[in-house]
Amino acid sequence: MKVISLLNHKGGTGKTTCSINLGAGLARRGFKVLLIDFDPQANLSQGLGIFDANDTIYTSLSTGKSLPVLKLANFDLVPSHLDLAALETELSSKMAREHVLSNAVKQIRENYDYIIIDCPPSLGVMTINCLLASDCIIVPLQAEFFAFKGIDTILGVIAQVNEAFNKNIYLAGVILNEYNPRKKLTQSIEAELRTHLKEKLLDARLRTNISLAESQINGKHIFEYDNQSGAVKDFEKIISELLTKNHI
Repeated sequence: MKVISLLNHKGGTGKTTCSINLGAGLARRGFKVLLIDFDPQANLSQGLGIFDANDTIYTSLSTGKSLPVLKLANFDLVPSHLDLAALETELSSKMAREHVLSNAVKQIRENYDYIIIDCPPSLGVMTINCLLASDCIIVPLQAEFFAFKGIDTILGVIAQVNEAFNKNIYLAGVILNEYNPRKKLTQSIEAELRTHLKEKLLDARLRTNISLAESQINGKHIFEYDNQSGAVKDFEKIISELLTKNHI
């Protein structure tokens, strides 16, 4: 089994969208999947129609209780809440504060083929918790000018975590999101990223698609909301590439 973090410290990169739909796509292929919403904004939970759950990942990690797992139609979810924003401050006074999420995930990881963590858009102790709980990371990335700086920062954090904690987490792949091949800037940046990242940049891309935003407004993943959408075809290609190239 694999624990995968979806990470980008820059907001608005499609991290939550990819978390929801990669999880749903893997579940459609028969894998047992758990999604963990570790972002205080709780967009993943809300994008699946879960608002103000009684038990959330915050109540679990702040009290030491087991992770609250909600059974959805095709996969499971550990929901989040705005209260999670307080966790970073609370962790500052705890021993082994970087391992709080990892210790909680260890209790249930053998129940699943894949656990996907939607990380917060930061590089603080909460994101370090995600990395130490994970086997690999996937980075959604927009083809824009600042993409290089962002990916280099993330690669640096992975290297630091591996060195400081004797961890072997690795970059499984980078997904180009909101891809528009008709834009010359997109083509130029993609070419530069290919030179920089080589096989870590997936050939499959996630094209701009309004159905993705609509699906989350309706509390559904894209496979449920519009099974004929171009985004479904994109996610199927992304998942196939990740699986066949042994990235995940």
